[in-house]
Amino acid sequence: MDEMLILRKMESLGRCVDRIRSKRGFTHEELLRNHDLQDILSVNLQRAVQLSVDIALHMLSDLSGTLPDTMGAAFIALREHGVIPERTANALRSSVGLRNVAVHDYVAVNWQIVQDVVDGHVEVFADFMREVEGWLGRRGVRK
Repeated sequence: MDEMLILRKMESLGRCVDRIRSKRGFTHEELLRNHDLQDILSVNLQRAVQLSVDIALHMLSDLSGTLPDTMGAAFIALREHGVIPERTANALRSSVGLRNVAVHDYVAVNWQIVQDVVDGHVEVFADFMREVEGWLGRRGVRK
């Protein structure tokens, strides 16, 4: 496993989380009117999900030798390997749906959901980073 690759991806993930945090405090009406804010939030949420998936898949390629069929299943597999707890695995699995809507426009973006994620759920990415860092630390990898 390339631990340095994981650490670099987590650094990028941290920048996404910081960027999202820096935009908190907007009203729903402001979000609907402000296309720059929409872009900043949606791009950074997409990147946060994708980076989390990339980290999970890289770890799983070493831990199990096989990769799950879906992006969401990668987080469940990390839970099964003791890397992250169930709460984080389930929250990240759910975040894949938001990424799919934003990236592939399966349905129109629901900005209320984006606002809810920014206000109450973006910290799951920070939790994920801490949990992966802790797991790597137990393996002797340090930043």
